[in-house]
Amino acid sequence: MYRMSSGYANVLVNTLSAEGLDVAHLCQEAGLDLNIAHTPGALCERRVIYRLWQLAAQASGDPDIGLKAYGHFHPGSFQIVGYTMMSSLNLKRALERLVRFSPLIGTGFSLFFVPEREHYRMASLDHQQSGSIKPRQYADAGAGFPAGFLPLAGRRYVAAAPECGIQLSRTARHVRASAAVRLRPAIRFGLRQHSV
Repeated sequence: MYRMSSGYANVLVNTLSAEGLDVAHLCQEAGLDLNIAHTPGALCERRVIYRLWQLAAQASGDPDIGLKAYGHFHPGSFQIVGYTMMSSLNLKRALERLVRFSPLIGTGFSLFFVPEREHYRMASLDHQQSGSIKPRQYADAGAGFPAGFLPLAGRRYVAAAPECGIQLSRTARHVRASAAVRLRPAIRFGLRQHSV
């Protein structure tokens, strides 16, 4: 059984609440105890998070609801891992720390951050679990989370949902990691275009 940080569950709950959904009902139907979502350091089952995303997409009628999660993400959502990232000298080191300490965020996935031609690629590989299928909304939200750490200029940030990763120009690595900004509308549109 794979688990995820309560910080992720909290971002999901806040996203659904901001979208006007009946969070208590959806959590109950998915099997998520709302108290866990508000308890730092707690873990919840990944299959429950997957189910909650599926129910949220159905209840909202918005298959792109996962893209809205980035607006509710704060580096503190990753708890100690997020603060370690923010204290990094630059973006490259912040993402390397995310990869190194990702087991503190959850199990059931592997993160990679590797050089690729003139870019760096951060990719995620979800480990399969019987009876638990990753919904597109989960992948969309995952593509948006790094934006909480990325000061973006132009189109340096490219979501590559088919590869389950993001691509950053090598010049982006020099940007201070603590200068977090929101995704620009054009980038949000780009995320939607690349989602599957």
